[in-house]
Amino acid sequence: MLRFGFLIFVVLYSVNCFSQNMLSVNRQKLKPRFVDTVSEKYISLESKATVIYFKQSDVAKHLSNSGISLAGKAEVQFLLDTLKTAVRSIKIFQTDVVNDNSLNQKLSNSFYFIAAELMVKNQFMLLLKQANKVNTRHLKVKKVKGLLGAEYLSFLFKGKEFYNVVTAFGE
Repeated sequence: MLRFGFLIFVVLYSVNCFSQNMLSVNRQKLKPRFVDTVSEKYISLESKATVIYFKQSDVAKHLSNSGISLAGKAEVQFLLDTLKTAVRSIKIFQTDVVNDNSLNQKLSNSFYFIAAELMVKNQFMLLLKQANKVNTRHLKVKKVKGLLGAEYLSFLFKGKEFYNVVTAFGE
């Protein structure tokens, strides 16, 4: 009985944590679209070098169509509750702080996988901070093998990573 329990644990632990949309992506060119930040409601995901914009309607539609997705039920519900507010723009700042209980960290955690799924579907707009212009060219997503069997989806602009998602943990 102990062996059977251990076998179940190993099988469940080794299952890749990926979305059905991201499963088939090995390498793909991205063709982002324009998000009108003046007249439409949007979510911006801001890092050191880039700002990634998503339409709130696309996020809500994606969450209602895909169900739970990669994010957990509580994270999806938190994001849906945030989208129901009458706020025109939601800004999420990517930080390196892990144990932060702020609203920004909760939004960042709940939007982590959903942003990648929307980027694979080309439902985003990328703004480069240094040039202060919208970029629609030289973007691709690539599956990268990490250490000990880990897998990542790496979103690249001219070979430089601007966003990544862990899709499978290693041993």
